[in-house]
Amino acid sequence: MRDAQMFRSTRAFFAAIRRVFPVLLAVGVLCGGRAMYAQATGQISGVVSDPGSQVVPGVKIDVTSVSTSQTRSVTTGADGTYQVPLVNPGIYTIKATAPGFKTTLVEKVEVIVNGTSRNDIHLVVGGVVEEVTVSSSAPLVETGNATLGTVVGHDAIVDLPLNGRNFAQLGTLIPGVIAAPAALGGANGNATVGGFGNSTGSFNVNGMRNQSNNFLLDGAPNNDSFNSGFVMRPPPDAIEEFKIMTHSYDAQYGRNAGAVVNVVTRAGTNTWHGSVWEFNREAALAAKNYFSTSKPNYQQNQFGGAAGGKIIRDRLFVFGFYEGFRLKDATSNVLNQRVLTAAERSGDFSGSGVTVKDPLTGQQFNYLGTPNRVDPSRISAVSQYLLNTYIPLPNAAGGFYTAAPANIDNRNMAGLRTDLKLGSHSILGRYIYNHTNLYGPITPSNFAPTGNLQIMTSQDAMASDTWLIGSDKINVLRYARQWITGRPNQTSGINLADAGYQFGSSNAQAAGLPNVTLTSYFTTGDAQQPFAYRSNSTDTFSDDFTWTKGKHNIQFGGEGRRDGIGLLYINRPNGAFTFNSNFTGFALSDFLLGYPYMFQQGSGDPAMNGTSWTYSGYGQDQFRVNTHLTITAGLRYEVNKPYTEANGHLAALHPGQQSTVQPNAPLGLVYPGDKNTPGATYYADTNNISPRIGAIYDPVGDGKTVLRAAWGMYFDSVPGQGDFFQNGTLAPPFQPLQEIDFYTRSSSTVSSQWFSSPYTGVAAGAVGFPPGLTFIGWSLPHSYKTPNVEHYNLGIEHQFTQSIGFELGYAGTRAKYLPIFIEANPTNVLDCGGFVRQCLPGGYTCGLSGDGSRSSDVLGGQELVRLAAGAVDDAQLPPDDGDGGLYVEPFDRRCIGPEYWQRFASDSSGDDRQRRLDRCSDGA
Repeated sequence: MRDAQMFRSTRAFFAAIRRVFPVLLAVGVLCGGRAMYAQATGQISGVVSDPGSQVVPGVKIDVTSVSTSQTRSVTTGADGTYQVPLVNPGIYTIKATAPGFKTTLVEKVEVIVNGTSRNDIHLVVGGVVEEVTVSSSAPLVETGNATLGTVVGHDAIVDLPLNGRNFAQLGTLIPGVIAAPAALGGANGNATVGGFGNSTGSFNVNGMRNQSNNFLLDGAPNNDSFNSGFVMRPPPDAIEEFKIMTHSYDAQYGRNAGAVVNVVTRAGTNTWHGSVWEFNREAALAAKNYFSTSKPNYQQNQFGGAAGGKIIRDRLFVFGFYEGFRLKDATSNVLNQRVLTAAERSGDFSGSGVTVKDPLTGQQFNYLGTPNRVDPSRISAVSQYLLNTYIPLPNAAGGFYTAAPANIDNRNMAGLRTDLKLGSHSILGRYIYNHTNLYGPITPSNFAPTGNLQIMTSQDAMASDTWLIGSDKINVLRYARQWITGRPNQTSGINLADAGYQFGSSNAQAAGLPNVTLTSYFTTGDAQQPFAYRSNSTDTFSDDFTWTKGKHNIQFGGEGRRDGIGLLYINRPNGAFTFNSNFTGFALSDFLLGYPYMFQQGSGDPAMNGTSWTYSGYGQDQFRVNTHLTITAGLRYEVNKPYTEANGHLAALHPGQQSTVQPNAPLGLVYPGDKNTPGATYYADTNNISPRIGAIYDPVGDGKTVLRAAWGMYFDSVPGQGDFFQNGTLAPPFQPLQEIDFYTRSSSTVSSQWFSSPYTGVAAGAVGFPPGLTFIGWSLPHSYKTPNVEHYNLGIEHQFTQSIGFELGYAGTRAKYLPIFIEANPTNVLDCGGFVRQCLPGGYTCGLSGDGSRSSDVLGGQELVRLAAGAVDDAQLPPDDGDGGLYVEPFDRRCIGPEYWQRFASDSSGDDRQRRLDRCSDGA
């Protein structure tokens, strides 16, 4: 059945491509093209001189693309300098003509993304019809800006070995860049967008978090607004080059304060070219782990092809690609679980090596004269069903079951790019489609009913128009859209009644079996918290204008971006049972008899639909003071508005304020619509002014030695998972969690009905505001400060030969207001056993529990108390001094009550502490 599902997904993928291809081709002709916009281009500059080394003004400079024959023309200024900005990466020919001098051709001029190709031209006296041809070499010294970074070209991307052919892994070869921890995707060459986790963040740069990287694809955003990290990962054969700008980049770049990863896709040329590939990894060809007796199954195949060329010579070009990915990987799925033997399944624990007691009598089980044997009539019907259907018998000594089931990962990616030249307009259209079908057999539990099927589809489209207004002005208008849809967790859909349960799922979109945990032994059932649906969309409009006037290269522009997030993350919709040795002294016999330790089930409306807007504008001037000194100065302003939720399912902490939207809420917990509580629960920080300045000094004037220095202010954004999701998912009363603690009940009342019908005898269901609720959010409406980072660097770069250079420098970053989770009111844990907490003026005490039911996110038997009584008003931490301090808003606290997790800001990117504000609600 799983193979049939994957076949249908693959067939649907090709059907989508067939539908999209002709439409995209038409769009490419009408509104697509080879853009020369600011963020994915370089520039050519230089000085023109005569045989006496005197500068020559008024020289006509023609720059022609070797691949497309497109030409740009400029004229040298009074100081003999010329500059051609916004040039696509590639190989060019420069032609210099002036009366009284021979025509000079400079061939093989290479332009790299975000780089300056300096080509000084020395004219020779003679007639214009005579030509002098020289060859250029790729520049090793950056003479146009003070940005730190490295370009990785097409040959390196294709030829260097990459696990999973993930181009981002090449970033770790750059100074200041290290791979992120494996849990954050740093070591995963197969990283792709899925459910939770910044698996595509790739690396940390200059001490910043990997969620602070800004990924661009042909200059347009390529960021997962939920997790951060990249969305699209074109195969190396479809990438022309990419540059990681690690530090002190220009004012045109915003959104994040880490690195800017600028990927340029390949375009068609006047010559058709193409490639095909197949990469294979097999367990049979790999070495065996020294400590292993066998090699787990591993089969990986990546295959595809790419081709591009002209449709109309010098005017219309096309480039397309397809890559398939097939993986069976059992190396990470190792089961070694103690399960019930055939004898134990019948109730005979005489050979189990433990004493199993009857909770009804307090004595050891003894059936038909056999100690440790249970009367089969007392075995839970539900437990028997799970054992017979999903839990295998042991296949190894000691009652263990060992296996290595394989994950199956199938992906298909395809893309098409069209480029069109219409007079003074260069138009680009691009579309990329990626579909992932990932099956994890033990993702939900050790012995899951059907495993987990993650189905995700990502799409990216962009159209841009680059308008050459004369020889000195360029305007780039762009629209880009990315969207992600899918089901990170697809549950089994099994009807609970079919397994013998007498309660229902709280959400039909994640129906399945309860998650069952036998502490220290094994788990079975569907996922506890299925991520049933996820959708992201990013729409970006931008316009950039460049004006070259004399010694000034002036740029200004703006951008508007709308991010949308739709989530269906469901908390225990089918319930979750925990078994341990609480009743019989052995967790396996507790499970067989159906005596759970606790049961939890969520309810309510978990759906979230959020929207955020970002507005930004910038201005910048690259001023060539003389042939030795260039100053770059810019200013950027950016506002990242926080996410609002369509139904107001967010909450905030305003100490001392009673909510009118939710009158039953504890004092201090407020909601959108309450006094001084906006739709996002807090106001955006609008003080995000980013000055940036850099200086490039060439002491000799030949472009071989450069001194650079730069300083700038940069602002960071918070991904949706760390803010919007955390707040909304745990915001009471929208998704309450009902917990029934069977361990608090008398052993003389045990019944297998606890497992099949846990709500029997429970007086009340879940409440919206349990006494131990957990909340994550911001305190006070103006408490949020946009994370900001200062960049400063100083360095020297020198070119020894055409292929050897040297760079020495210092780069520093200083970050403030980086958001972290902080525990506001540290407490000690008190085991209340069979009792519940009571909030008193001096703190907490333990009281009788009744039927043992409660609604809480605090795990069984563990409650929080404060060390000392009394009140603390207006408690504050020291103000942020910019060096290791914390930024904290004032708050009150009087006694421990519902648990509030509050966000604060810090200037330490590595701080992982948490802060909790605990208060009692009225009447506690």
